[in-house]
Amino acid sequence: MQDARIRLISTILLSIAAFLSLWGAAGALAWWLVFTPSVRYLKRSTGLVMFLIPVILVAAITEITTGNGLSYGIRMGVVILIALWAYEERNPGDFLSLSVWFFGRRWGFDLGLAAEMSVQGIDVIRDDILRARVAHRIKQIRPGFGTIAPAFTMLIRQQMERAASQSDNLAIRGYRSGGSLCPRFTTAWPDMVAGISAILLFLFGIFPIRDIFILLQ
Repeated sequence: MQDARIRLISTILLSIAAFLSLWGAAGALAWWLVFTPSVRYLKRSTGLVMFLIPVILVAAITEITTGNGLSYGIRMGVVILIALWAYEERNPGDFLSLSVWFFGRRWGFDLGLAAEMSVQGIDVIRDDILRARVAHRIKQIRPGFGTIAPAFTMLIRQQMERAASQSDNLAIRGYRSGGSLCPRFTTAWPDMVAGISAILLFLFGIFPIRDIFILLQ
């Protein structure tokens, strides 16, 4: 999806619909299967299992205690898939352009810059984790608490040092607040179809089909 505005709105609406009801989750899953290259994202993603495991555990505990765990697991699983698509589909500068478009050149620029730096930090951490896994595999080190804890501590420390370095560079260059940016978006007809479909599915998720027929009568 080329237009970051439609992508953001679709992500928000589909996530809300999937979280509120099983109807919404089914519609959001169908949208995800139709409008996204699902297989490519699933193969490339390294964090899907990390997010799904807590959801599965909570769903299992909820199912045992209250009996609604299956519904929770399905709805949250679809929300994670939509969020994964939105994260992988983004382009550098999307958050900055969106923020300036929504909130203006002063506050929007500051919020967008913070968002871009945060996402960049996440990408760096992911790359560091992949390199650490390759290094452990080459050295034939089995993953365990004794190896994961030091590696995790090192990654967090490195990221804090990178953040401090970035803030120092901004201060040295005289950055205070706001900035000049003219956001430009490219909207193709598949984006419009996907966006309209997301809006309709959001409405169906909030108002079940039987309620819509009742209102029409």
